[in-house]
Amino acid sequence: NTEIPSSSNAEDFIKFSEIHEIILNAMTSTTHGTGDARDTYMSNAITSLVGNKRVGIYTAEDLYNFSIAASYNWREPATPNLYANLKTIKVIMGLHYALVSDIDYSTMKSKQFIPVGINLDLSDGTGGSSKTYLPFTGKFDGNGFTISNLYLADYNYITMVYRMVGDEEGSTDADIPLSNYYAMFANVGTSAVIKNFQIINPILELLDVPDGLTKAAVLAGENNGIIENVAVIDAKTNAAGNDSSGIMWSLPYGAVQTTTFTAAGLVHTNNGTLQNSYYSADRVVYSSSDYLFET
Repeated sequence: NTEIPSSSNAEDFIKFSEIHEIILNAMTSTTHGTGDARDTYMSNAITSLVGNKRVGIYTAEDLYNFSIAASYNWREPATPNLYANLKTIKVIMGLHYALVSDIDYSTMKSKQFIPVGINLDLSDGTGGSSKTYLPFTGKFDGNGFTISNLYLADYNYITMVYRMVGDEEGSTDADIPLSNYYAMFANVGTSAVIKNFQIINPILELLDVPDGLTKAAVLAGENNGIIENVAVIDAKTNAAGNDSSGIMWSLPYGAVQTTTFTAAGLVHTNNGTLQNSYYSADRVVYSSSDYLFET
């Protein structure tokens, strides 16, 4: 078994709630004039607040707010050409986080955790494309604590709606996944370090899979950094006491499968370092979703 160390050293953390307050106040204010001015203000304010300190995640609310701060859509469902705070997102992706206590995410109810990491490739309608790649590049140190019942977000929060310039009626609207990976950390950059925690009984129920999202794992989709001392343990059961572990995956109603999906328990695609970590469950994919996945 993996031994996940715990830190007992006292430390003066910046609370994530302080970062969230900066973002919330700016996003609900009309004083910044333009989206770019607001984005610049938030990114500078967060950088100034944090300095060289680590950011403490104390509660399930903090964990949720971390995910929306790093999200292309912030806390909103996808809407056409929503302004993305890319400067702020880049800052959030690069900070050094630390869990300060065990977290039971079931208390968040409908506030689902949005996968962290963006890899967008948008057609401009003329054969060209615009790419946005913002992986997690910071550090996430669990300090030996546990995240239980983590519930990942579904369709409307893991996509963006792209509309061609000049289209006022939405005839060109297209739903684009924010990454082709579905995981707690969808995309992990080369400088990132994720370590020292357990994920217990995660809930990954993507019941309306957007076109282009084909790969899933619990912890990380594509890892180019360092992952160490992390365990995923899925022992969920249903009301009858039968095993209900694994990733649940469904196509939109009436859709015909045209691609092959693949899944892994801990990390889907590892191009970095993965050590002293494990996945424990009876299955990776929920039994009723098996037929969609490559065996």
